[in-house]
Amino acid sequence: MARKKSIPPKTAKAPPVVAEAISAPAKALRFPYVPPWVWMLFIALVVVGLRWVLIDFPLERDESAYAYLGKQAWSGKLPYRDYYEMKPPLLYYAYGFFNAVFGYSHRGMHLALMAISIWNAVWLFVIGRMWGNQTLGLVAAVVYAVLSAHPYMSGLNNKAEHMVIALLLPAVWMTEQALQKDNIKLLLGSSVLLGALPMIKQTALVFSAGGLLWVALWFLRQEHRKGLLKNAGLFITGLLIPGLLTLLFLWAMGVGEEARFWLWEYPRTYTSSVSEEDGRTMLSFSFKRITGDYEVYFLVAVLGLLGLWLSKLKWQAKGVITALLLLAIPTIFPGRRFYGHYWLLLLPGLALLFGAAFYMLQNWISNSSKNSIATILVTAAGITIALYHPMTHARQYWSPDIDQLVEYAFPGNPFNIHRKLADIAKPLMQEGDEFAVFGSEPEYYVYLNRNSPTRHFYTSMTSRPSPYSKGWQEEAWQDILKKKPKYVVFCHHPFSWMMKPDSDRILLDKTYYMVYTDYQPIAFAEVSGNAPYRIISGQEALTFKPSTDKYFGLYVRK
Repeated sequence: MARKKSIPPKTAKAPPVVAEAISAPAKALRFPYVPPWVWMLFIALVVVGLRWVLIDFPLERDESAYAYLGKQAWSGKLPYRDYYEMKPPLLYYAYGFFNAVFGYSHRGMHLALMAISIWNAVWLFVIGRMWGNQTLGLVAAVVYAVLSAHPYMSGLNNKAEHMVIALLLPAVWMTEQALQKDNIKLLLGSSVLLGALPMIKQTALVFSAGGLLWVALWFLRQEHRKGLLKNAGLFITGLLIPGLLTLLFLWAMGVGEEARFWLWEYPRTYTSSVSEEDGRTMLSFSFKRITGDYEVYFLVAVLGLLGLWLSKLKWQAKGVITALLLLAIPTIFPGRRFYGHYWLLLLPGLALLFGAAFYMLQNWISNSSKNSIATILVTAAGITIALYHPMTHARQYWSPDIDQLVEYAFPGNPFNIHRKLADIAKPLMQEGDEFAVFGSEPEYYVYLNRNSPTRHFYTSMTSRPSPYSKGWQEEAWQDILKKKPKYVVFCHHPFSWMMKPDSDRILLDKTYYMVYTDYQPIAFAEVSGNAPYRIISGQEALTFKPSTDKYFGLYVRK
């Protein structure tokens, strides 16, 4: 007889697994996993999108000087003797590298800046992801991409601060990884990068000191104290290596005494030449320019700072992110000039704090709601607010008025004019034609790919009152007489010469007389208050009489 199939009674309970499946809520919808390299590509596209239209933005003095000095360095000339500036030598060779890779031109400088900006933004993504999550890193990277293109911060020009950040950020990542993994090689590598910072810009030494303090505090903790002497000694050694190598290099070149003068003695006169009252005025002006139209970024960063210290992030993450901002503040003050590009070093800390605000918001939402879509929306909101300025000032990024943008970025400095005069001069010049700029506008040497007839290519440095200025001006004048340049540009503008009441006028007076006796005009660019500048060329230039005291003239030897 066949056995009957056992049928559970109607009142029996369902098996436990089935009961749990019935009573459990539906799974929250999850966003597909996005590999980090995809976000890195997205960050790169954001940087390129914000900068590509402005790739031909006019050069300004500093980046032109660095490009020119890089050319001299890579041609084998001796730093501080054959050419000079009051910056450490690593800066010159770095810009020489940019010239070699991206081309010695205004476009090459700005392509190099675009590459540096991508590098910096991606490193912020990596650091934010390391300490928080993908949202913190992604939002911080996009904020940096936007703020690092701030015109008044010289975000569109290849300044030394961009390169300082390019070494600082990987140093931060390497230090954290070295401490967490007890990796000696990473610790040494991070210390070498931090030690290289003041070899690019002296004020970046504060970040080197901050790194040393970070490592010291880590190894002073009870659980790590055994490795204090060994690891602190290793870190200090790494910090000293770039400086020692630089001294060895300068000694081998035989320019140690000249380097000491330009890196130590001369900068002290530069930093002490602005009064406290003028410094306060410049600080107020710069702060308004920096924050104007960008207030939302600073407000969100303040909220991020508050949220950061209320969060459950590791103490070293809280401390280092805050320190990145605080350590940048003293780099703004030396010399009491408060130039726009001094503020660039604030951006890594500011960007990470901005990202921290959305990281905290995301955590709060995920704790109160299991809906992952809400957390995804927080990331989207963070990126959208990060792009607030490009969205509300779209014309600045994609169809800019270059003349207006130059005036906003560099009040009173008509850098757009030099590009136009260089465009007039370029087709006239032949290989081997000597060229000189009388005034501190090294942009012409880059636009026209020419060398200055004298090492004193930055004439304002010879105009600043000092015991050496008269001798420098006489030397520059003799160099000019020897070269007999066929084409010259005379800069009749106060910012080009930076004359003081007690300045020597030898070079200014002699070059002015030379131009008006030995040369005939090709073109003029006249600046008249708030009125648009005028370009005068052709036959009209031969009879042109400037109506203002601010003009630039292109001349050819008679």
